[in-house]
Amino acid sequence: MDTGSKGDLAVTMEAREVKRVKLYEQIVADIREQIVSEKLKPGEKIPSERELARLYGVSRLAVREALSALAAIGLIEVKHGVGCFVRQVERRLLPQDIALSSEEKDRAMDLLVFRRGFEPEAARLAALYASQEEIEEIARLQEAVRDNIMAGGTAVEEDFRFHMAVVRATHSPIFIRVAEALEQYWLESFKLCKKHTLGVPTRLPVLLEEHQIVLRYLFYRNPDGAYKAMKMHIENAIRKLET
Repeated sequence: MDTGSKGDLAVTMEAREVKRVKLYEQIVADIREQIVSEKLKPGEKIPSERELARLYGVSRLAVREALSALAAIGLIEVKHGVGCFVRQVERRLLPQDIALSSEEKDRAMDLLVFRRGFEPEAARLAALYASQEEIEEIARLQEAVRDNIMAGGTAVEEDFRFHMAVVRATHSPIFIRVAEALEQYWLESFKLCKKHTLGVPTRLPVLLEEHQIVLRYLFYRNPDGAYKAMKMHIENAIRKLET
């Protein structure tokens, strides 16, 4: 495979053959290994989406998802209109070294199990009773989640606000009171899950996709779809926590 550089492309960039299954996950693993091994050095520019797609023989969408994941775990920095650059990363802070303690994992699981029973029904009610303005606000919060992840963050606060906005859109005093009463514990759930997600770099782009599905069902006023989409979202978080 041709790994030659052109212009300002990273001269040490290498690309390996990837399988057709979970393409962007394999690209993430490959580029991550090159950053960790310092084949790609801090400050070095990553090739463009087009060039990476050519090097790996994949679509630009797969490349875009891979770059989003790498930015989300802090390995690269995205400078809009300029390109992606390798960040300075201390080895002690590399994602594979970040793990929840058994106590943290148990606490996160308890909170997720509660959310699995609570949030799908909240999404169903929101699809029925949310105002157009509330749905537009949920969409804006989804964009805030996306922007934070693309900038290299983990979007803990933004993700939390997205879910709280869905609950408030139920117009159910009981649902809203329960969520507000548990706000501190609920936010802790998001923080613990995001800490765990740092070791699963491809989880953050998937989170964005799952949010988008929930939002789509809210927009089309489909209560059953919203219920199932939110349940899938929480259950996927549970499965990731179990790994």
